[in-house]
Amino acid sequence: MIWRGLPAALAALVLLIGQALPSQAASRGRTSFGALDHSIVYDDGQQVVLIPASGSGPVGLANLSPSPSAFKRPRYAGWQFTYYDNGYMLGDIYGHRQAITPPINAGEDVYDVWPSPDGQYLAWQFVTSGTIEGLDVNMAASRIVITDQQGRNPRVLLQAAAGANGDIPIIYGWRAGSPPTLLVQTSYASSAMFGLHRGLEEFDPAVNDMVGDYFPPLGGNSLPTGEVLGVSPSGQFAVFATADGSLPSGEGQFPLAISVMHLPARHIVAIDTASSYHDKATKKLPAPRATFFSRQAFISPDDTRIAYTREDVLYPKGATAPLIRPIAMVANLGGGGKADIAADDQVMGWQDAQTVVVYRENTSADGLYAVNVSSDAGTLLVGGRNLRVDGIVP
Repeated sequence: MIWRGLPAALAALVLLIGQALPSQAASRGRTSFGALDHSIVYDDGQQVVLIPASGSGPVGLANLSPSPSAFKRPRYAGWQFTYYDNGYMLGDIYGHRQAITPPINAGEDVYDVWPSPDGQYLAWQFVTSGTIEGLDVNMAASRIVITDQQGRNPRVLLQAAAGANGDIPIIYGWRAGSPPTLLVQTSYASSAMFGLHRGLEEFDPAVNDMVGDYFPPLGGNSLPTGEVLGVSPSGQFAVFATADGSLPSGEGQFPLAISVMHLPARHIVAIDTASSYHDKATKKLPAPRATFFSRQAFISPDDTRIAYTREDVLYPKGATAPLIRPIAMVANLGGGGKADIAADDQVMGWQDAQTVVVYRENTSADGLYAVNVSSDAGTLLVGGRNLRVDGIVP
């Protein structure tokens, strides 16, 4: 194990917890992880690290090495994460690590792999290169496969070649529940829709079949609308973009409006629109010429608020490309209550119902911060660049 910077007392506690869980199945259905509740798992492209909620020093969980496949950075669910370290691996917050074997076919590339939040399955995404509209692309066909946590006993859940719009199914992640269900989006590669993701289908791996279809349900010859930006820890709500647009200089598409759907009732509430912002110039920055929203949004653990990032598009004098300024925001899940909580910061998730984790970059104080949404008080968690929050322990 690589317990870098781990205080002796916490190391003993973590190892003791790990010894109490001799098998991964022992944690299925757990709602508490004791001293590790609300801890943050992040990576810097070289190592997966845990920041204990107790405030003690960061703990190294696993090393990362460059992946030869499309799969690049860790995927976290429940208490486990997949990653690449000279091979595909499954790790957890207790420091356990094991090799996993992709059930790959000749000519395929590993695009993604997600552990299920109950510690029972791995969901693999394989892609095959090909030609769409005369262009060579690496995602001309897709195959989604469910295996056990070693990569054995594969079952094909979905398999499809690209459609008329270069559309293939891709994994979005898992929805919490008993059992958890796998969420799948449609990715497009045609010139008119290149890079866009749309729709949301839900599959139960226990029965190997679809059990839900959202944004809106597919039907007839219509294309799905809405791009999922986040699903609540409870699995009850999803944030999605309802409109997209390009930047004044032509880049795009980017989300221009976001809403929340209560998935069981399919009730939708509008949260925010980019057109409502008309910020003025400051002494240091020109007035934004456009605004959009980040493709990540997060619902609080108590299902009351949403945290997301507004992106102001600036064109400083003499600049050849737009300057994007992130602003971390919160709003009530039922609509209203919008507030800026941290300028120049990107939202990374909720540590608990009162605390948002944000990432600050391109400043003299880059790093991950915890921000109390009531007081806007921020605390540095760890400094550095190229940091990404992979998951937060429930």
